[in-house]
Amino acid sequence: MPTKINAKVKMFRVGELGDCFLLTFQQGNRKGNVLIDCGSFRNSNQSKEQLNTIALKIKEILGEDKIDLLVATHQHNDHLSGFLHAKEVFESMNIEKVCFSWLDDPLDPLAQSIQEKHNKLKLTLLKIRNYLDQKEDPRAQKLKEDFDSFVDFHEDMTSEELAQAGNGAQSFNFAATKRPSTTDQAMDVLRSLGEVEYLSPGAIFDLPGIYSGGVKVYVLGPPRDYKKIKDTKPNAGESYDQHLTDLGFMAENFLNTLQGSDEVREERNYPFSRSFKKTQAELKSEKAYKDLIKRYEKEDWQNIDDDWLQVGENLALHLNSYTNNTSLVLAFELVFNEKFLLFVGDAQTGNWLSWKEVEWEDGEEHLDRILSNTVLYKVGHHGSHNATLKESLEAMTHPELVALIPVDDSDPNITKDYHPWRMPAENLYERLIEKTQGRILRMDHGKIEYSENNWIKEPEEEELYWEYDLE
Repeated sequence: MPTKINAKVKMFRVGELGDCFLLTFQQGNRKGNVLIDCGSFRNSNQSKEQLNTIALKIKEILGEDKIDLLVATHQHNDHLSGFLHAKEVFESMNIEKVCFSWLDDPLDPLAQSIQEKHNKLKLTLLKIRNYLDQKEDPRAQKLKEDFDSFVDFHEDMTSEELAQAGNGAQSFNFAATKRPSTTDQAMDVLRSLGEVEYLSPGAIFDLPGIYSGGVKVYVLGPPRDYKKIKDTKPNAGESYDQHLTDLGFMAENFLNTLQGSDEVREERNYPFSRSFKKTQAELKSEKAYKDLIKRYEKEDWQNIDDDWLQVGENLALHLNSYTNNTSLVLAFELVFNEKFLLFVGDAQTGNWLSWKEVEWEDGEEHLDRILSNTVLYKVGHHGSHNATLKESLEAMTHPELVALIPVDDSDPNITKDYHPWRMPAENLYERLIEKTQGRILRMDHGKIEYSENNWIKEPEEEELYWEYDLE
């Protein structure tokens, strides 16, 4: 019986920030195919067209073969939107099994409790976003753009959709006037494509399609731990429940402040009661305040009227980071070759830290072996600073290590003047170059420039993807 495994990894070029990977494992005359995510950041016509082109190419590559595992790492547009926009193409494929994180399981009480809290915060952020959209202030409009970047909001229903849905129509406890977001709709499509399985850390199973024991799959995350999911930055310490509660309270207060509500019951959200408040007109009509106002308005740097809007961006960023940290993390072991491929989605600090505490179903310890024998690392969250844990990267010591970064430096989030995204993060990128000896494959440009050619095997370039072949 053949034992040696060949693995081909295709990283598709989505044209903006996004993830789409096709893994093909071959053992003798048998194959096992794994598709990990298919999405891009935006829902523009150009994005939809590109995702459909990619889906058709995947179907062409597969031919008569099936997708043994389709992996949806987490509920973000740049990972799942393709399954909605190219729904018909994916429905025409032969897909055996669709794998989600345990956090997506509608029958898991802990998962649903966490989802409920996320959605409550998301709904408040949606109200804030819609309020900002009505303001002409440039700062408010930029903040609204950041909200749209960080959060996949539910869209307004058309009048026809409202009439058809009725007053009771809801999705994940969102208002009946909202229809499911792109990711919600993509999740529904995914659940219809094949047998569904929800994976928890510690699970180990054989990859279907090839000889039993040829490729083993290890589930490292996300953790079943509030605190770890909440931990998106190193050394963060508060519990998950309390932090989401605090964020929800902040969001409600932020919305109340934007709206300038006059309801007495909301007085507790402000530092001073209404009796101490005065309008600009009232202040300017009283001589005692005229000099104070004049001094205040004299220099722009003294005016902080808009600075508080930064709170809203932080709230949206927190929710975005939490969703990233729910990423399903899988390691694929080429058993005979004693090598691992590590796909982390957009997992952030707490997810990575939790791997040390995983109780594997076979009773053994595997983390050190996985990291030290990783030969292909799909870099987390397009190379952001908190999506690759330093300690774990340093533990990837295999001399053949290759890093794949799904980043596109033409993406508007990276090129914008206002709060551009630093992807890949400078120091992380430099260390990845050192660790891999320049064996980095980027989604936008392919192989990076490096003084020496240290590739074990040259990556191949195709019109829609880059491919790396390893044994």
